[in-house]
Amino acid sequence: MRELLLRYIRVIKFGAVGCVNTAVDFLVFTLVSEMLGVEPGMAQIVSYGAGILCSFVLNHCFTFSDAKKENAAGQARRFGRFVVVNAVTLAVSAGLMELAVGFGVWKYLAKLGVTGVTMVLNYFGYKILVFRIREDKDDEGQGAS
Repeated sequence: MRELLLRYIRVIKFGAVGCVNTAVDFLVFTLVSEMLGVEPGMAQIVSYGAGILCSFVLNHCFTFSDAKKENAAGQARRFGRFVVVNAVTLAVSAGLMELAVGFGVWKYLAKLGVTGVTMVLNYFGYKILVFRIREDKDDEGQGAS
């Protein structure tokens, strides 16, 4: 069991950070959608944007903390890559949200499904493009670079 945990520790950390980000995302989505009456697609954009900031900080400090440390310019480039990955995922999520709601799916059920899709897209985008983690065969969960 310990070996399995160590092997997938990064995925577990990403999941924990994802829970926090999802809570932020859902809270902002609910406030914008219900209190301000904003349409689901636009509410998704606003709530996703709030989650982006939370996600970068937590993933940088916790999930991918073993990534190569960089100076301020390197961090700015990393954040730029992070924003690009999230912009692509945002476009996918807003489109899926509108599509699902257009087919009559309750907006919160649609949001739940869309969140699952975006978590998978973001994990691989962050790992490969943003934090550039290369897993060694014998040290998959620890993220040797």
